[in-house]
Amino acid sequence: MPLGMGDIDYKKVFSEYLGGFDGRIILEIVENDEVIINSKDLILDILNAK
Repeated sequence: MPLGMGDIDYKKVFSEYLGGFDGRIILEIVENDEVIINSKDLILDILNAK
């Protein structure tokens, strides 16, 4: 399922649960290019908002 399409609050995950994490996170998104790019953009928006 693409990021942002379910019930997971990714802003909360990245800010509260992974806020101090200094490592690599791998998310596997198996969809078409548009969905993959939209998911990437969502993550970048969340990380840049800090």
